[in-house]
Amino acid sequence: MKHETVAVSVVIPVFNDAEALERCLRQLQMQTHDHRRFEVIVVDNGSTDHTREVATSFPGVKLLVESTYRNSPYSARNRAIEIARGAVIALIDANCYPDPEWLSEAVSAMEGESADLVAGNVLFDITEPFRAAHIVDGMTNIRMRESVEKKSVAKTANLIVKKDVFNQLGLFPEGLRSGGDVRWTGEAVSIGLKLVFAENAVVRKAPRDWAELLKKQWRVARGQPAIWKEPEKHLRVSELLGKMLIPPRIRTTKRKAENVLLETVGRTGLLTIPLLLKIWFLRLAVQIVMGFAHIVFVLKQR
Repeated sequence: MKHETVAVSVVIPVFNDAEALERCLRQLQMQTHDHRRFEVIVVDNGSTDHTREVATSFPGVKLLVESTYRNSPYSARNRAIEIARGAVIALIDANCYPDPEWLSEAVSAMEGESADLVAGNVLFDITEPFRAAHIVDGMTNIRMRESVEKKSVAKTANLIVKKDVFNQLGLFPEGLRSGGDVRWTGEAVSIGLKLVFAENAVVRKAPRDWAELLKKQWRVARGQPAIWKEPEKHLRVSELLGKMLIPPRIRTTKRKAENVLLETVGRTGLLTIPLLLKIWFLRLAVQIVMGFAHIVFVLKQR
């Protein structure tokens, strides 16, 4: 691939997820975007499975290894961005698999809206028989439209960025496990760079089971206070306890669950009462886990 033909560098951090990576790379082979106009860089973050063998089995894929900051996808992404040849960096997680039009739609949105950053759509692959954990995962994580339109931030599961933005802001914070994308994209918007949501630039993601979901929310919540804009308003233990123990509203739970099913399955009216109750209880469990994680952060700062 000649240097002058590479317009987009697709960056994929990975850790012990060989099967998911293989699926992601196969989907990238099916992109409608001109294959002479993008490169793929996989960065292994210390895997012990056959992740590296999978990456090297795909012609043209560049494999890097990030071993200084293990278990930090942001550091892994940084290593790829440092050597990327594209004028545009397309960030995607190894456990996401893009629709064939993903890159074309993302680049089109960037050019059409004169955007510096494009947050693509992330849809959870929810299928029948429906499981409460899968729906709650879709209700809780990577709500990209809401992140962009309500908070002016985005997630790296599906984020397309002009490389010049990294030259302006610097790379992602090194060594972080979670939260670095929210902090970094928020900073980009704060200095006047344009972030837009591209609904048709779709990647799909396998949802987590309940144990994986709770583990994920604990990890995310432990890092959230460090990136809150006004942490002094959030770090009173008594208030955190109060919010943690107020149960979610069943009506709100139903509405959000229906929205997830509409996005992923294309229909509503699929919730049974037993399934709705399971979703409600799991939402409460997620709320409690995240509340405890926030409190742990506060106590460690004292």
